[in-house]
Amino acid sequence: MLFRRNTYKDLDPTGFTVDRELALRIAGGHRDALEQFLDRHTGPVYGYVVRRLGPGYEQLAARIVTATFDRALRNMKRYAGGRTTVPVRFRLLRIASKEVSRALRATPRPVASSTESEKLQELRGAIARLPARQQTLACLALYEAMPASNIAAVTGLSAARTMRVLRGALRRVHRYTEHATGEEPYIG
Repeated sequence: MLFRRNTYKDLDPTGFTVDRELALRIAGGHRDALEQFLDRHTGPVYGYVVRRLGPGYEQLAARIVTATFDRALRNMKRYAGGRTTVPVRFRLLRIASKEVSRALRATPRPVASSTESEKLQELRGAIARLPARQQTLACLALYEAMPASNIAAVTGLSAARTMRVLRGALRRVHRYTEHATGEEPYIG
């Protein structure tokens, strides 16, 4: 049986093409292309970072998003030259995940926010108890509702490794929450 390497172009062929064209124009110094690129990706990346950090960290989230785009734009020639098949959004989320993990190691965790429900606070606390890699995978799965194949692309792990780590993370989250029923969660 022959296996075809996943190029991710099948996931969003239009978006992949748009991002490649924007990368070419950004590499060529077109400021309007940079503005379009930022408009296209800032919201989703900022949303991920805010959900990962929780309320009260909006300024830190803004700094992380700035650092994420700074790193991504320094490597824009990889996209412009066609040397990568990973969608730009996945690459941005990978960078943001690393920046969040780095920031969480250096920043104390916030006191529970009164703007979050008790269950969300409980979930956020359970995720915070996980190791950094498991935190990243759990956040992508739970907050972004991202399928395991996309999580693998974001993290750079193999699909099998992603599933193993994700299963372990979700089982630990289930165990850490107060409202656990004692049943093992079904994790596809």
